[in-house]
Amino acid sequence: MKIYLYSINDSPFVQELSAMLAGMVDQAGLVRLAEDFAFNRTSEQIRSGDIIVLVLAGRAEIEHFLEMKEMLADFRLVILLADSSEEMATLAHGLMPRFLATVDQETAAIIHVIERMVRPSTH
Repeated sequence: MKIYLYSINDSPFVQELSAMLAGMVDQAGLVRLAEDFAFNRTSEQIRSGDIIVLVLAGRAEIEHFLEMKEMLADFRLVILLADSSEEMATLAHGLMPRFLATVDQETAAIIHVIERMVRPSTH
């Protein structure tokens, strides 16, 4: 299982999040996706059990990923919004994330949710 992290900037929040995610998986298990990321399941070798964390700064980014909604449906999405407006949250819900929060939330709380997604189910 891999965790893919997408963000167009390298803010202190993203740096902290990246470091904490790297502690959850081995070095090869955390992949940073570049700003020009175009979803291509073959080239990135993203599998359905993988987690994709999207740190989205604005409407244009959400709309970019909404264009790939059908392809992203097989993945566990965590969306972290820089803009906490209701409009942005509504748009982001269109991607059907497992977890939606803002970058204002404590990083530890976000990591806790992702840890639960990483742990194998006990059922």
